[in-house]
Amino acid sequence: MKVNPVPLSDSDWNTVSTAIPGFEEINDPDACRSKCQALEVPQGSVLPPDGMYVVLEGAVSLQLNEQEIATAGPADYFFEEHLVIDHPLVELTARCSSDCRLMYLSRRDWSGLSGETQSSCFLLLFGDLVRNGLLDFQQPINCCNITAAALSLTALGFTCDVNDIFERCGLPVSYVVNDGMTLGELYDVASSYVYAAGLRDEVGVELYHFDEALVCKQDLRDAIEESSRLGGASDSLVANFDVGIAHGNPAISGGHFALIAKCNQSTGLVHMIDVHPEKYGKIWVTSIDRLFEAMVDHDNSAMRGRGMLRFIIKKDVKVRLDALANSECYPENCTQYIDLTPEKRRHIFSRSSTNLNSFCVLSMGLGILDNHPVDVDEILGAAQLTYTEALSYETTTEQLARFANDYLSHAGINNLACSLHSFADSNEESAEVWLKKELLTIAKNPEAYLMVNIDYNSVIGFSSIHSAPNQYRETPLLKEYWCVCVDYLFESDTVILADMNSATSQVWRAPRENLFRGLKEQAPPALLYLSQVDSEENPLEFEYL
Repeated sequence: MKVNPVPLSDSDWNTVSTAIPGFEEINDPDACRSKCQALEVPQGSVLPPDGMYVVLEGAVSLQLNEQEIATAGPADYFFEEHLVIDHPLVELTARCSSDCRLMYLSRRDWSGLSGETQSSCFLLLFGDLVRNGLLDFQQPINCCNITAAALSLTALGFTCDVNDIFERCGLPVSYVVNDGMTLGELYDVASSYVYAAGLRDEVGVELYHFDEALVCKQDLRDAIEESSRLGGASDSLVANFDVGIAHGNPAISGGHFALIAKCNQSTGLVHMIDVHPEKYGKIWVTSIDRLFEAMVDHDNSAMRGRGMLRFIIKKDVKVRLDALANSECYPENCTQYIDLTPEKRRHIFSRSSTNLNSFCVLSMGLGILDNHPVDVDEILGAAQLTYTEALSYETTTEQLARFANDYLSHAGINNLACSLHSFADSNEESAEVWLKKELLTIAKNPEAYLMVNIDYNSVIGFSSIHSAPNQYRETPLLKEYWCVCVDYLFESDTVILADMNSATSQVWRAPRENLFRGLKEQAPPALLYLSQVDSEENPLEFEYL
């Protein structure tokens, strides 16, 4: 490409300073302007990736593997990463769609700008690209999940590697490596590591599921911008996505985790930092459209849209991203309700078996009330249930109460009790008042829990988890969805729930009215009350009705 560079006109400089707002704030704009050149480039020209361009007139097609993924028009910039990174592995081609007039800033001229000038626009141009791009992480086999967590924590200044997470959490290898991990499972592991490493007061972890009914492409774009603007170097975003969709290559399949380094708000191009550089390259680029479609894609294990984790330094960053704070039901840190002692750690890294959800969640509920390990097979044996029976029908609350008591009696466990509570047996004026009264018995009481069977999608208010489109699945995925109500925050009328489904984090919250409308047993409503026998009646029971 042969062009003759000329100085920028006043009109050109106005366009450049509009494209890159940081240029408007510098004390010596003439010095910056003198480093920039105006280029007249003919249609069809391919621009060399050796500096940043701003389109002054015309249009530039940005292509991956000869497929256009974005277009740069007047006041749009691109190739900004080439100002600061040596030979970035970004296979992006910029081809002029028409005769173009462009501003060009070479890497050498960028280096010649004052530190003040560079810092005024550094965050806008590069986001986390420089900070995270300097770190060398290569995932072990099938460990993109915890490798992404380790990279994020290290980037925030809390040095960590994959082995640290395995060891601190007592994390079973099979939980990570065999089938990979869902987004909710990684959130639980990351939260557990932060707790075990003594960082809970310093580091926060947030989970955002990308359910199509709740999140749109603009929300993702706004969330990345908000993270960069308000979080800066104090937060890190980890995307969970379908690889083939994100790379625009249907031949690649499967889920993956990688860090979002930045989003060019003018072109919508997103730069990713990968934890598998041997396969995908350390830095690669995609469009906001592709990334969003890859993040709302359903994980085959969770049967739910994928999404994003956010790691934050608590003292510097507002806790939740406003752009994605669009649901009343959201994850809770599991370590606030399930401790990490060896006896109870197993509950964090356990998920219910297919068609045995009720028994698995009963096992969890009894186990976290007491240090005695509760085995599902022992519950079935005590109840004299064959496996074919247990796997063949949906368990009612009345049946589960009977099975639980059979187990407690058979195992000789005298410090735990289980009873069936039904609205039909109460004198309350309405089922909603009855549920609130029941929840008040567990408020701030770690010695009593309630078990309920819910329709998860009804609780959260939209279709999120779907049954697998698989003709060989014996029963629908959501036939049973049991949860343990571990706390009731009466001040905000919110229930804290724990479950064993891979589609969610293990602990999450929902407004009481949402829980009530999602109860599977509605005629009449019923629940299971689990408690330690020596627990006293909660004094809050009647006070806040």
